[in-house]
Amino acid sequence: CRLAAIAAVATLCSSIAPVVGWGQAGNGRSDEHVPPGRVRVTVALVEVLPDTTVGAVIVRRATGSSKGDLILMTRNSASARQLSAAMATLQMTWELDGQIPTRDATVRVTARRGPAAWHDTEERRAESVVRRLRREKPAYVQSLGVVQSVEMRVKPIKLTRRSP
Repeated sequence: CRLAAIAAVATLCSSIAPVVGWGQAGNGRSDEHVPPGRVRVTVALVEVLPDTTVGAVIVRRATGSSKGDLILMTRNSASARQLSAAMATLQMTWELDGQIPTRDATVRVTARRGPAAWHDTEERRAESVVRRLRREKPAYVQSLGVVQSVEMRVKPIKLTRRSP
C-alpha cells in the first residue's frame, strides 16, 4: 500500500537533505489566486486528531467540493517541528501519489520533526505559520467545521533521490 510506504518514509525524514521551497501563507480565503507551480494546502487546529498517537494528520480530499490537502494538528501538538514533519510527509506523499488526490485518504505523520536540513530555514517559516495559525479567528473549513486555519501556497520539491 502506498500510504504505508509514505508513513514508513516519513519516519526517516530527519535524515533527508531536500532542496527547500514550501512557501507562503495566504489569508485563508479559498478564492485567492495560487501562483503557478504552487499547491494550496490548508493547515488547521482541531480539538482531536483522527489518530491520537501522532502529532499531525494529513487529510487528502479527492471528492466533494473542497478537494486538496489538509494538515491537522491540535493546539497541544502544533509546533514548528511538527508542521515541518507534516510538510516533509506531504511532499513525500506528492512524490508517490501525485499533488492532486485521486482518492480520499488519511496519512499519519509519525515523525515529530522535519528534515535536519530544514532546521534553519523551513522550520523558521513553519514557526511563523504556527504563530499565525494560533492568532487566526475560527472560520468555517469544509469537512472540518469552524476551526482556526491558515492556507499556504506550497512549492512541490523532490525529497528523494531515485537511481537512474
